[in-house]
Amino acid sequence: MYEHFTRDFGGRGSAAEVWIDKDRKLVKKYYKVGGIGHRSETIVENRYETLKQLYDAEIYWSKQFKHWAVELYEYGEMDNGFYLIQEYCGPDLLVYYNQKTLHKEFPNIIEELHQFFLELQGRKVYKHNHALSNMTGKDGKIKMFDFKYMVPRTPDGRKYEHKCINDWLVKIDPNIPALLEPTI
Repeated sequence: MYEHFTRDFGGRGSAAEVWIDKDRKLVKKYYKVGGIGHRSETIVENRYETLKQLYDAEIYWSKQFKHWAVELYEYGEMDNGFYLIQEYCGPDLLVYYNQKTLHKEFPNIIEELHQFFLELQGRKVYKHNHALSNMTGKDGKIKMFDFKYMVPRTPDGRKYEHKCINDWLVKIDPNIPALLEPTI
């Protein structure tokens, strides 16, 4: 049975209302006006046009990064917005980080992130959303989701990508900014 995903830590819940069925290993996301984010508050991005743009980016880039992305099973339009259904691999990496089991569960996380950033570099894009709460894992390998803010590379985008790395990914290892610098 799907349960509304809520918690009092992590990001702001910007665009999607998230429902998880842990037994069936499924996630439903609703990009809809008036959606309720994970902090039990109305989502930040609350205009239909903005939600459509973010949803379209999520679908497009989830397909482009199949190796890295959680599997996308179904998606479409609905009244007042859009939906998608993805695989549920387990909790996001912020949970493992808070439990101090991140490196035990994902022993190659630093190399995997480096490989992901090399692919971003090759595709000339920035993800701009590298929070640990936007990654999960399966069989010891990291999986990404939340590609809605993916953008082509620009000088201003580069500054924000640095901020994302230094705000979030540095938690994984203090050497990550230096490792990833050549890729951004």
